[in-house]
Amino acid sequence: MTFLRWIYSGLVVSILLVIVGIFGNGMFSVGQVSAEDKAHSYSQAIKGFEQRYSLAKFDLKRKSHLLRKMRLEHFSAQAKQADIRGWESKRERFLERADNVLRHHLSQYAYEDNSALQATRAANSESLATQTANTEARSAVNPVITAD
Repeated sequence: MTFLRWIYSGLVVSILLVIVGIFGNGMFSVGQVSAEDKAHSYSQAIKGFEQRYSLAKFDLKRKSHLLRKMRLEHFSAQAKQADIRGWESKRERFLERADNVLRHHLSQYAYEDNSALQATRAANSESLATQTANTEARSAVNPVITAD
């Protein structure tokens, strides 16, 4: 008799698991949410970050730029998932991390551009100094005769 009770209990539990699996698909699982869901409208913070991110330039030949871009995409995807799930504090943390990386990239990129600009200016000033020196040397060799 106890043996039949065990079999009956096992069948009831198995049937309940099958029913929950069929009808409850996605209701109990958080992992079903995707950041690629186009029907969901994201928060203004995410939209603002994506706008700033779209304006940034990356030189993908440079490893540091490639890594920054990958980190930005990762943090952005995590923020989108947190927004879909309604986790505002996590969304804000991921956006803050992404914003810090973007701000660092823009400051470094601007510095790199300024250093390249300064190097170009230095080369141009050296070239100008050389031209001026050559002109002065020529005028010293061939003095200009003036009538007084």
